[in-house]
Amino acid sequence: MKAIFQTFLFAVLCSSCFLPSGSQSNPEVWEDNKEDLQKIINRVLLNPNKFEEGENLIPEDLDFSYDKTFNIRGNLKDKNNLKITFYTDRGLVDHYSAIIYTTQKGLVKQLDENVKNGGNDFKLQNNWYAIND
Repeated sequence: MKAIFQTFLFAVLCSSCFLPSGSQSNPEVWEDNKEDLQKIINRVLLNPNKFEEGENLIPEDLDFSYDKTFNIRGNLKDKNNLKITFYTDRGLVDHYSAIIYTTQKGLVKQLDENVKNGGNDFKLQNNWYAIND
């Protein structure tokens, strides 16, 4: 039984490392969800006291079928220091895909560079990115 469990665990860990990324967090996901995601950002910017740094629930009147939460990093009172992550896929090890809204200048520069270098990251519009890490 122990050998079966170890084999299963090994297979799961390996598959999460080698499955192709990009199938969840791509421009099509953005197109299907951008209105609701922008509404969430507007609510955070207009009413920062109603949210907290870390995990927050997607408002019930809005839809994002990939995850029920979004993650806020940065200073909620400083609109120029925010990173809000909407996960579309959370892998078992280090892999994840997400749509990110950020106003952090250093992160914007880094994400723009990642997009420029090619791969599975996309700039969706100003401050919006689809990433696959």
